[in-house]
Amino acid sequence: MGSLTKQQQRISATVLALVLALAGQPLRAQSATTWIVGGGFSLPTGEFNSYANKGWGLAAGMEHRLGHSGAAIRLDGGLAKNNDTTGLGVHESTRLITATGSVVYHFDGARPHLYVLAGAGLLNRHFTSDDPEELPITDNRGVVQVAEGVIIPIGRLRTSIEGRFVTTVGPGAFQFFTVTAGLRFRDRS
Repeated sequence: MGSLTKQQQRISATVLALVLALAGQPLRAQSATTWIVGGGFSLPTGEFNSYANKGWGLAAGMEHRLGHSGAAIRLDGGLAKNNDTTGLGVHESTRLITATGSVVYHFDGARPHLYVLAGAGLLNRHFTSDDPEELPITDNRGVVQVAEGVIIPIGRLRTSIEGRFVTTVGPGAFQFFTVTAGLRFRDRS
């Protein structure tokens, strides 16, 4: 794995500073942490779409609401895998791991319950191919993301569906879109 560039270090420091600044806000009694797990699919876009097909994705994270406001901070990670079989019978695979911090805003009065988020973080990409002329590629990049989602209560269970667009920063932007269905578990301690 390569070391982080100065731009990736600045992005990471900015995300960390934003998360710490929001976490330092006074928390009211109604503040709560929600744990999120889910799975879905990954759709490559841009240049990534030229060599990968639709794949699968997993996500897990935690979100902390800031008092009575609709604002929250979220830390989450994802794993996605996209495969491709070329016309020549060569099998290629790209594995993506993301770690991101985001600011979330919940539209609490809306029915269904809608939310949006924006954030940044890091992505680790690993590409492999059966073609002996294609060398494996592993690199780390800074990413930015935007998403929107809906929370759907089903009895006592809270589910969510979220669409997220992720793009790397810097030259040779690498982009993908994920759709994830998940479960949300609220810690009321």
